Amino acid sequence: MQAIALADAVESVRHDDVTVLVSGGGAMNKHLVGRISRILTRQKVCAFKVGLSSEWGINSDAKEALGFGCLAWAFLHGRTNNCTLATGATSEVVCGEFAPGCGHFNFFSDSL
Repeated sequence: MQAIALADAVESVRHDDVTVLVSGGGAMNKHLVGRISRILTRQKVCAFKVGLSSEWGINSDAKEALGFGCLAWAFLHGRTNNCTLATGATSEVVCGEFAPGCGHFNFFSDSL
């Protein structure tokens, strides 16, 4: 069921070239990774590669931190970071808020 759900999600974005990175517990499940690959191949969704996040230098246990980091990057660069298909939102928007704490001016002056 997870493999079918993932293949459907990949199919919904329909990019020319997609790399599907598997992480967390699923990355250790060779049957699941193989099934995802077979379903995407059968559906001929797009040119894609199914690989483990660790092959890209991303610890598979760090996916939540990585996800929030991607959302923060998109926010700071003014890029939309919501998925209307997942949230039911009517439009894509930039989500997030910058709420600096004490000493935030020092942080920015040191990084410039």
